[in-house]
Amino acid sequence: MSPAAVSMLVFGVYMASEAAILLVAPNILFSLFGLPLTQEVWPRVVGIALAVFAYYYIRAAFQEITAFFVISTQGRVIQFVLFTGLVVAGLGQPTLLLFSGIELASGLWTWFALKR
Repeated sequence: MSPAAVSMLVFGVYMASEAAILLVAPNILFSLFGLPLTQEVWPRVVGIALAVFAYYYIRAAFQEITAFFVISTQGRVIQFVLFTGLVVAGLGQPTLLLFSGIELASGLWTWFALKR
């Protein structure tokens, strides 16, 4: 497995972990980051979406789909910029930047691994 594929696999497992928490006990995650607790269905909907994305990342890693690796680095940077915009606009709490920072860092890891 190439270094870029390893970075994708690690990120896919991270996403799967987030998905599991959002599906099973979203308020645990919310309380850790000072987000409002909820009984609504939307965290589980997001968890399902994350689980599907995690599947893409993990499968792409094992199949060495380099084109997906490149596209994902761009997407993770875009997500960081958009989350930062939400926080700067006062529409999101700064804790969003923790999750987004992980996205950015993992995207940079993949990008640098691709450049090798």
